[in-house]
Amino acid sequence: MDEEENKGPDNGYWPITRFAMRFAFWTVVFSIIGAIVIAFTGFHFSF
Repeated sequence: MDEEENKGPDNGYWPITRFAMRFAFWTVVFSIIGAIVIAFTGFHFSF
């Protein structure tokens, strides 16, 4: 048995939590980028 993989009761949920945090982070990032793009283009999405 490897004790390194049993550092806490939430070890099984950590990948899901990390994925959720990454998903939330990128959602915020793309929301900000989208807001900036819309502000600069004036709602014209012709690049």
